Amino acid sequence: MTTEDRIPEILAKILVHQNSNDELFERMESDFDLLALTPFEPEEQDLNAYTSPAPLNYFNKIVDGLSRAQLTIQIKQGSEATEEDRRAASLGEQFIFGGLHAIDRRLGNMGEPPLRDQMNFHVAARGWYAVRGLVYTPEGKDQLVFDFMPWDVMHMAWEVGPNGLIWAAYQYEMTASQAKDAYDEEINGETVTVTDYWDTEQNGVIIKDHWGKGLTDHNIGHVPVLVGKVGSMPSIIRRDNVETTTHLQGESVWGASRGIYEHKNRYTSWIMDLAKNAVAGSIIHESTSGTKKLANNPYLTYTEIQLSTSEEERIYPLELPKMPAEFNAVINLVDSDEQQATLPAPLAYGGIEGELSGRAIEYLSEATRSQYSPRTEAMARIYTWISEEMIAQFKKKGQRKPAKVSGYTGEGEFFQVTVKPGDVDAGWFVAVSVEPRLPRDREQELRSAQIATADTGSGPIMSMATAREELVHLRDPDAEADKILVETGERLEPIQIANIAAALDDRGKPELAEQVRALGAPSPAGAGGAPPPSGAEGGPPPPLPPELIEAVVQGLVESGQQELAQAFVGVIQQSMGEQGAM
Repeated sequence: MTTEDRIPEILAKILVHQNSNDELFERMESDFDLLALTPFEPEEQDLNAYTSPAPLNYFNKIVDGLSRAQLTIQIKQGSEATEEDRRAASLGEQFIFGGLHAIDRRLGNMGEPPLRDQMNFHVAARGWYAVRGLVYTPEGKDQLVFDFMPWDVMHMAWEVGPNGLIWAAYQYEMTASQAKDAYDEEINGETVTVTDYWDTEQNGVIIKDHWGKGLTDHNIGHVPVLVGKVGSMPSIIRRDNVETTTHLQGESVWGASRGIYEHKNRYTSWIMDLAKNAVAGSIIHESTSGTKKLANNPYLTYTEIQLSTSEEERIYPLELPKMPAEFNAVINLVDSDEQQATLPAPLAYGGIEGELSGRAIEYLSEATRSQYSPRTEAMARIYTWISEEMIAQFKKKGQRKPAKVSGYTGEGEFFQVTVKPGDVDAGWFVAVSVEPRLPRDREQELRSAQIATADTGSGPIMSMATAREELVHLRDPDAEADKILVETGERLEPIQIANIAAALDDRGKPELAEQVRALGAPSPAGAGGAPPPSGAEGGPPPPLPPELIEAVVQGLVESGQQELAQAFVGVIQQSMGEQGAM
């Protein structure tokens, strides 16, 4: 079969896939109406129409929470890992963060939001997510390209086998100028449908009904596309063995609430209509010679309603419309269901006064976590795939060229490094977590950690490392332990003396600096030439543990204080040498 013959085959199987997912795509379209706040259209004529902003407010709340969630990317190492292994993993993490920074810059140049913002949108609005990822060095160029493009599942088609994706395709509209720029194609009309097709071996681009880019081997070894769904519902088939449940999978944020808003809009519109009708204040005029006259709605404008009567003439106001007694019960039921299906109001929206108790904060966190967890877990899967794909493709297709990457680490520190394909390992285990920032009782967490790590005579209940991770929920307990060691080292007398002396040197007072340094020198031997006992008043301080010395030096170097680290080493070596001579 020639490549031209494959075009009808590819377009046909895309159409089959799209038709089989009609219900899913229709659900996505109706959900988008909620996001766009499409105006409510009541069935009754002349009825006030109310459109609740709740769907958009809820969506914005979830997306904001996803954007502020703590994203952690780590290359895990076993207990037997050497220092060289750990340094290589650290370089690999910088490569990943540098690649993510490059992806955002590339998307920004195209006028699109950053990758994470786009993925947050898709997992919240669609309930599905997709990314096509490529890492390559263009012909004749030196700069490595990280080309990761979010795809909208509603315009995709794909097929899955036992080993993953068999093929995937994405269809979108391209203008005439875009087709000319990208593929040197002259098209008739303003736009044309473009199909980006990938299988496990080849890639090609179909422009309408011919190849804009013919099928070409991509040498990746698999389909470089990720497609997935939010939530835990697996692929199942109903009892009739025919009807699948794909349209029920991958729920958006409105999965449980989408059927509520139409009723809320209708009932609120009724209330508004009753309120409007109650404003006019019409009257009824009964008389023996009167005739009925209802030229218009008496509740909309002031109207005199003329009625005949055999009794004495009288004038009285038209009774105002009243809400049925059952109406409040219905409204309360709708409000209750909406809160259960979304986020608890007013707590989740800041509509409370005063401080919350620890127990109330715990309840609030649990109530909101159920809304965030399916989506933060999806984001973790997305970034795990992206990280592993960047490493694997760079390792395989890096053409042995080094790549310069820069960006910010997870701790917000800027870096700029050069990485070679041989520096990364496709077998690395990349662990990604996305933790939402939920309300927490920090004071109670710290109090619990202090109690658990206190030495009560028989030893602490919990190690400091475990308490930092499980009770205080620190993102990187090891890094925090290193920071504490650095601060401990900075409080040591030799370091303080070195800091003071360095500050005096900077201020042009070298003599005073030397005097300060002399204060930190070991004391002379005691009477009779015998050295004072270690740690005694006037004697040399006890030697520091080697692991503390190493940690302090490493921490000072990593924090950019190399001079202090050298001063510390010099003081320690001098102290150890003089104590050895004694």
